[in-house]
Amino acid sequence: MTSFEYLWELLEPKKEYEPVRNQCLRLWETFTLEQQRSIYRTIRDRKKESLFVDYNPLFAIRRFSQPPKPQTLSFNDYYTKFGTTEERDGWRRVFLPEKQKTIYIKH
Repeated sequence: MTSFEYLWELLEPKKEYEPVRNQCLRLWETFTLEQQRSIYRTIRDRKKESLFVDYNPLFAIRRFSQPPKPQTLSFNDYYTKFGTTEERDGWRRVFLPEKQKTIYIKH
């Protein structure tokens, strides 16, 4: 079985999405092996946690091929959440000189 067939099986699309299978395959083939593995793992892990992936397999592949957007918190929101200004739990303090303010970013 090819990596795409494993992905298709994992996605378990309804029969109504069979017409987009070739589009999905063509999109899948544009990714490097590393990207394919990342997409597959992300979808697999979300399904294990019973989180929504997407009904349309093409949308699912597109959605999880994008790197996650970093989370941001203002200085005040960070302090309210953690009770400290120290970096923790993957959050990093960043000073924005053009705005003269500090924010926290988590990738």
